[in-house]
Amino acid sequence: MTAMILAGLFSALPSHAFADDTEDVSVKTVYHNGEKFAEISFFPEGKGLGLDKEKDWFVDPSKYTPSVELKKATVSAAEYWADIIGDGAKNKDAWTIYLNTNEEKNAGAASYSIRATGDKNSFLKHEAFIKDQLQDGKELLVIDQDYINQHGTILPAGDYGFSEITVGKYFGAKRTRGAGVADCGWWVDADTVLPTNEQAADYVGTIRHELGHALGISLVKGERTIDSKKYSTIYSQVRSEDSWQLHLMDQTGKMAKPGMIISTSSDIPAGWSEDDVFIVDKATTSDGKGFAYFVGDNVRDALDGATFLGRSALPVNGWEGEGKSKFDGSHLQTAGMMSHRAYSNYTTFLEVELAVMQDLGYDIDRRAHFGRSVYGNGLTINNTNGYFARNSDGTAYLANTYSTVPLGVGLHIYGSNNTVTQSANILTRGTGATGVRVDGMGNTLIIPENTEIHADGYRGNGILVAYGRGQTVNQAGTVTASGQGGTGIRFDFGSSTNGAGDEYRGSYIRYVRSVSGGEITDSPENAKLTDMSVTDYNVAADELNGAMVENYNLSGTLVGGENAIYIAKNAFVKNINVNEGASIRGNITSDWKQFGDDACEGSYDKGNKPLRIQYGENHLGENGYEYSLYIPDLVTHLNFNTGMKYNWFITGKDNMKVFFNNGTSEYGGTADVVTVEVGKNAKLYGGSYILNDMSGKMAQGFSDNSTGWFINHGVIAPISTYDMAIVGKLDSDGAIGIATYNNGQQASKIVVEKNAKITDTELVNIEGQSYLPGQEYTFLSVKGNITGELDTHPGDYFSGFLNVGATNGKTTASLVRADNIGAMDGNQQAIYNSLDMIYNNTDAAGKGRVGKVYSLGTASAKEALTDMSSGTAMSAGLVMRQNTVMNALTARHRYLTHQANVPVNVPLSSFVNNYTATAPKPSASSADPGLSLIVPVELSEGGGLWFKFAKGWGSYGGDVSGHGFTASVGADYVASPKWKLGALYSFSKQSYGGQGDHRDTKDHRFGLYGDWRVGPHSAFLYVGAGWQNHDQKRHFYAGDNYNAKADYSGKTIEFNGRYSYDLDYGKQGWHNKPFASFQAVHYRQGAYSETGAYEFGQVVDSGSSTYTAAAIGWDFARDFGKDGYVEVELGVSRTLGGANPCYGARLAGGGEKFSMRSRSMDKTRVLLGIYGSRAISDRWRVGGELGVAQGPHDRDITASVSLRLSW
Repeated sequence: MTAMILAGLFSALPSHAFADDTEDVSVKTVYHNGEKFAEISFFPEGKGLGLDKEKDWFVDPSKYTPSVELKKATVSAAEYWADIIGDGAKNKDAWTIYLNTNEEKNAGAASYSIRATGDKNSFLKHEAFIKDQLQDGKELLVIDQDYINQHGTILPAGDYGFSEITVGKYFGAKRTRGAGVADCGWWVDADTVLPTNEQAADYVGTIRHELGHALGISLVKGERTIDSKKYSTIYSQVRSEDSWQLHLMDQTGKMAKPGMIISTSSDIPAGWSEDDVFIVDKATTSDGKGFAYFVGDNVRDALDGATFLGRSALPVNGWEGEGKSKFDGSHLQTAGMMSHRAYSNYTTFLEVELAVMQDLGYDIDRRAHFGRSVYGNGLTINNTNGYFARNSDGTAYLANTYSTVPLGVGLHIYGSNNTVTQSANILTRGTGATGVRVDGMGNTLIIPENTEIHADGYRGNGILVAYGRGQTVNQAGTVTASGQGGTGIRFDFGSSTNGAGDEYRGSYIRYVRSVSGGEITDSPENAKLTDMSVTDYNVAADELNGAMVENYNLSGTLVGGENAIYIAKNAFVKNINVNEGASIRGNITSDWKQFGDDACEGSYDKGNKPLRIQYGENHLGENGYEYSLYIPDLVTHLNFNTGMKYNWFITGKDNMKVFFNNGTSEYGGTADVVTVEVGKNAKLYGGSYILNDMSGKMAQGFSDNSTGWFINHGVIAPISTYDMAIVGKLDSDGAIGIATYNNGQQASKIVVEKNAKITDTELVNIEGQSYLPGQEYTFLSVKGNITGELDTHPGDYFSGFLNVGATNGKTTASLVRADNIGAMDGNQQAIYNSLDMIYNNTDAAGKGRVGKVYSLGTASAKEALTDMSSGTAMSAGLVMRQNTVMNALTARHRYLTHQANVPVNVPLSSFVNNYTATAPKPSASSADPGLSLIVPVELSEGGGLWFKFAKGWGSYGGDVSGHGFTASVGADYVASPKWKLGALYSFSKQSYGGQGDHRDTKDHRFGLYGDWRVGPHSAFLYVGAGWQNHDQKRHFYAGDNYNAKADYSGKTIEFNGRYSYDLDYGKQGWHNKPFASFQAVHYRQGAYSETGAYEFGQVVDSGSSTYTAAAIGWDFARDFGKDGYVEVELGVSRTLGGANPCYGARLAGGGEKFSMRSRSMDKTRVLLGIYGSRAISDRWRVGGELGVAQGPHDRDITASVSLRLSW
């Protein structure tokens, strides 16, 4: 959709001579989707379209030559319209646009429809040839200057149409700095939805506005004299339903009709009925008098029930000019860019203004430019409308596909006092596009946790708060503007489009200037903040009397390519609350009240009336505070209410205070602010801080003793080799941590440029730093005076391993070895003793690593000692308790012991030879009732091949869990009527993890089994061997994070068996089968050494253990003939011994031996399972099971499927 200028636009494009030019008129072509959309001709000074000799002009000659910058900007403005109407446009030839210049403080545009007969030219006011060309494909002729030169201005027969833009000069004031500087008081910035023109006038926005007029937003008026008085009329020959004037409604609710006179309610001609008069009063009132209104179906749809001044329509400018003598009727008096209001901070159309263009007949896909707009007030909305790229038909979004439309807006909140939750994603990479724009006042915007807003194009804004007061933003989701010049969230009123020719507005700001000859006059005015009428304010008269934003609450992710958070010089934000879950990438910048910067070029200091901050009842208008004064109430509080890492700049040299209130924060940037304060519950490590003393700029009646101070109630310390620089004063009653580098041999410092107060300040450890016994550390450097002394003395506690040695009470201290851990178990004591031995026998790097262990506080030290002595005995216990073979054999045994109890009927006649003389023989004709018998039939009468696959999950003690699979294959044969003998192989892969540790075990087992059955008795026995390969990763923290790795192996010898008795043998229905089982596993584990943990890796001895366990329970089984069976098991298992193996070990760096013992596992567990099998053919059967073994703390779950072949 994006309109584009083809290569070479400003160099090698065709140009045409006009009116005997000696200088060519450049022609620039705008393309849309590869087709010509418009051609713009730029007239140089003295050149126009027509005959100079006769002063007969279609387009008047220019008064000055437009610069290259203005030409490029004009093309950009036309591209904007190509983006909007280009997809639906039907013009076969380019829209003809002529641009000339004059010296008036204005700009204007109109389209002309000319019908030539060859004898005369008729300018048809009632026609709209340009609209017809774009909407219906009407073919128009182009005026040929060469023809005019030869034949005069009477054109050849045909229809001609063109649009004319006239650009004046010094509508705004001169601006000499910045990338957008252009001629004659214009500013060029095509890539923003918020004007950046400052005192100059916004050229691109102005041309977009004027082209809106050329496309049809213009009242065509006639004139009528009644009783010697002239009245403007609704032009009588305009009949098109798509015309602007026939969509107009007067203040009484009456629609315009052709030929109506336009009058105020007090000036209706005598004898005229109000029904025949288009009534608009000159005085504007809050009930909507003084305006006309634009009415249309698309406008009503865009308003979605909202109203302007009580009407479901848009207000249109009424009377204007000196004495309000001229009826305008051609400007939409919203806050948008098509108004003639004294203030407008838009560069693009509102969505409802695009709806106006639809009502004028243009085919526009509004959803390509706006996801949703909220014009109502006091609403609670859950917005499920997202914003993405559109399909080729312009009928639907392409889900999760980024829009590339320039200047698009995902959500626009225009109204006030709304609570809007954005519950759908917004994705755009369009230049200057904005995720959410908030205007009005008193709105609350909510970005939930699962919502993502990405405005990642060049100079995109994730969220833009652009007007009003009392706004709130609650962001739990993700907002990014990661493109070049992008801003995550922007608080900015911007400029008004006419620069110093309009009002300048902001929080507590209304500054009125005027421009003459490109210069701001010496008579500016600070207009009273709340003294606004309905034609002045956007929402209400007090819309500027407060902070733009009360609270920005961030608990999600915020990213900005240039700034994560930006506060403009005209926007006051009261609180920025960075809460738990927040992540910020990008600078935090506040320019609030920076009106004296060089970039402002003195435009807010003209005459003796500089811009003032109107804060408080007694400080309105010229009684406001000079903007350069420090007002403590108007300082942004940046509150870090959670710990986080942040490495960008924080800038708010006279307007921001930073509070670290909770958690541990690491800061790697520079903060240039008024005050930094670290709360009692906070730790702040690193950063550079410039603290600006504002006492010399304090506004009268205010005081603030905290400016220029770094105030510490918590813990502060540098990071690594970087000093913590405080360019200001330090006041600490909290704690200072020692941060070291070079393996603990040196300390970074807190460097204070001015004075420091350290009374009641303690010296504390920072876990993870490296502290060497006997080493003296300089932790504080103060260039001014130091007041007070540390509240830390020789012999005081420092860490679990260290006490404070000598100290000068201010800036230096040494540390000495101490035992502050208290009671320890045997393993902890062995590690504790080993550390000193390692420290005394290692190099500087090793001492540094031990020094990090010495940094740990008592609780952390105990935990580290435990973790350093923990090991893989857990895996040994799990290997021995592994029931893979037992489960496989039990499943096979169940199948082999099941029989089909088949009912059989034996005819009595078969017993005829046994009848006695007293028992007469049945006759052949009589019925033979027969004899019913139950005959047990083996399901597997011969040998069999079987396969079983099982998946298992386990949890042990709540902090270790595992999962894995087992594949078993076996074969057996009939050795005797009572015995079947067989062999099996089983492979399992199990993974266990918890608290940072992870172990993978590959377990191979093989063996022989025998299955025995006599009547109701059944049993099996198994004997086998196996080998295991273990891959271990062990994570632990010992002042630093270590990842120890080891590969080792083990071997098993196993014996197990099971016996059951069928109490219902030979019966149909459910069978009760009590059972008992036994398991014995001998496991031998090989020795190994860990890598990756330096001195703290473990060297583990080999060892062995024998595990025994037994189980008893009850099976409930039912056979279904040869089709299969189902069985339910309920039982209890008990570990008899060997479940807690122990292995000797020591640290790789040396020292005492310690014992690694498996964590305790439940000895008693309840067993519950369900099993079944079904025939799928005469020889093949499929089976499955689901089992649970549950103890007080441990649980194993097994699910399996088996396949059997019998012969």
